[in-house]
Amino acid sequence: MLAIRNKHGNELLKLLQQNPAGVSLKTLEERMNLSRRSIFYTIKAVNLSLAENQLDEIEHIHELGYVLPQETARALQQLQTQEKRATSFTDFLANPWCSSSVNKIERQLLMRWLLVSRSTTSINQFSRFFRISRNTAIHDLAAIERNLPKGIVLKNSPLGKTMLGDEVNKRRWVFANFNQLFELVHDQLSFSDDKRIDQQLHLLEKITGNTLVDEAFHSLVLYIKWVLERIKTFPQYQLKEPVAEPETLAFTWANSFLHDFGVDLPAEAKFLAEIINTQAFQHVNQENPLVKKLYPITVRMIERFNEISGAELQVTEGTLVQNLSVHMVSTYYRCMYGIKYHNPLLKQIQTDYRESFELTRKAVEPFITFTGKPLSDDEIALITVYFSGAIRNLDLPTNSHGGVMVICSSGIGTSQLLISQLRSHYPMVEFIGPYNTFQYENVSLNNVRLVISTVKLPQRLSTTRPMITVPVMPTTTDWQQIGTWLKRTGAIPEYASQTNTKIDINSLIDVMSSYVRIVDYQGLEKALKEYVEQVTPTANPIVPTAFDNSFATYVDRAVEWKNATWLAMDPLIKNGSIEPRYTSRIIQLTEEHGDYMAIGKGIFLAHAAPSAGVNQLGFTYTFFKEPFRITGSKKELNLIIGLAPIDPKQHLKVLGTLMHYIQDDQWIEQLHQVRSQAQLEELLVHSHLIN
Repeated sequence: MLAIRNKHGNELLKLLQQNPAGVSLKTLEERMNLSRRSIFYTIKAVNLSLAENQLDEIEHIHELGYVLPQETARALQQLQTQEKRATSFTDFLANPWCSSSVNKIERQLLMRWLLVSRSTTSINQFSRFFRISRNTAIHDLAAIERNLPKGIVLKNSPLGKTMLGDEVNKRRWVFANFNQLFELVHDQLSFSDDKRIDQQLHLLEKITGNTLVDEAFHSLVLYIKWVLERIKTFPQYQLKEPVAEPETLAFTWANSFLHDFGVDLPAEAKFLAEIINTQAFQHVNQENPLVKKLYPITVRMIERFNEISGAELQVTEGTLVQNLSVHMVSTYYRCMYGIKYHNPLLKQIQTDYRESFELTRKAVEPFITFTGKPLSDDEIALITVYFSGAIRNLDLPTNSHGGVMVICSSGIGTSQLLISQLRSHYPMVEFIGPYNTFQYENVSLNNVRLVISTVKLPQRLSTTRPMITVPVMPTTTDWQQIGTWLKRTGAIPEYASQTNTKIDINSLIDVMSSYVRIVDYQGLEKALKEYVEQVTPTANPIVPTAFDNSFATYVDRAVEWKNATWLAMDPLIKNGSIEPRYTSRIIQLTEEHGDYMAIGKGIFLAHAAPSAGVNQLGFTYTFFKEPFRITGSKKELNLIIGLAPIDPKQHLKVLGTLMHYIQDDQWIEQLHQVRSQAQLEELLVHSHLIN
């Protein structure tokens, strides 16, 4: 800035730069907290300095107030950028300057850092530092105060706002947000090349056998510099309470390190050792007692993930167990010391890996039980990356050179029905899967042309592959949409048409009626059906597929859809084929994804993944005299087919038989005429669905 012989001169120039349209005298009095006479003296001193530097002076324009000429404003901006940057956190925090480009959240983050780092800060100072109005500063401070942790408070003093409370909690908050804070202000800092902290951290790595990742190492260097400056500049913030000195290498190192900087306080050494242990390591000494405790916990986490996801991740010696065990060391310390980690990729992971994220949330329960502390979403997102990477390393068999992927929430029931129809209609297309939503999140889509799903999937931010959602039993319009996308993505040539398509007699008659007069509609319909049956290849005969663990139930009262689902699955719960949580999962999937298990013609194929609680393969067929609807759906349902699969294959013969009858309008008509338990059992026995 200019050499101005007035202590308020720079503040005046900043106000005028922030308000190029002009500032009234009254506003200057309020913002600078000066008398009118002092304002005039300041303007005179500033104009004198501007004239000495051949710059146009401050002008007073009627109805606008005091204005800084544009050329002068530009020249001052250049001078500011050429100024020497602060060489320490202390220098910067004594008189911070912040770009007006920061958003509201970033500004409040910086304001809270100033409240922690400075003894007092007035509203006028906040207004000047951030180039905001007093009202904005007041609103920001109110928002900060509402979100302060327990035990931390803002108090008014004659010189401004001061933050009171536990020093350790203040420092932990700064540490949790330090990377973002430094990113916002690093352009204004120019530290001297002091290698002592770097050298000492490298020494710590050699002593402990633990190696920090590069980003963690760099963050620690800067944070330790901030802490050292804080306790040297403000002795009142030093941690002086007596502590039991932990017998750890990190504490021994921290004690020696601080002694070299003139700080001989065991409480400070303990705090520094704790902070270091919360950082991410790329290697951890396997002889560390904590590693030995966490290793079996990590194994149980992987086993639980396999159990609930159906994955087959290796739980013995391997890359996942070793890498995740190393990661859980720093996770443990962050949990125990209350250090919050902010994951910048949290939203993307929750979007791209929604199912994987929720599976991980359940898989970490052994660790939560061990620590007695909850895990934040930010921490769970970090662990999700490990599981997701391990799934990708399994190389799920896409076998695709431009194939089409088929997805369902479970990859078991509805998707099997859909993929069989797709392969029948388009035998020249490579349909891969069916995959469940968890596999979809973690499989490579590099060689996939199109994704077809029975449930609406979130678009993965990491890919732009087109995807369409279709019902399990596609209508004529749906088949047209599928064909269009298959051609558009190059899965089939533009001139190709679907094969093995079942001829719709009614549609055929509609076309004929446009050209000829039809006298006997029913006679023509019967004759065409007989002809089509003669020229259509005979379908494979139905192979008996019924087995003992199948149940039929007739319900003659009105039932709400959730209760209907529980009624349908109840026989399998009673004989131990499924756990009650399996039915809960079916209901949860329906609430999340809608009526995709309603496969048409009044049928609801109730199913989930085997890992949701299936002990034995089983089927139930429950017919409801009074139709019901799923909340938010327009489809009326009469029959719930409860499927309890134990793997992706053993139930396929029964599904094939079901597909045959679902497509048979006469069988569907017989089903809807059922009026008793005996009639339902007779129809299902005759159809080879129950014994």
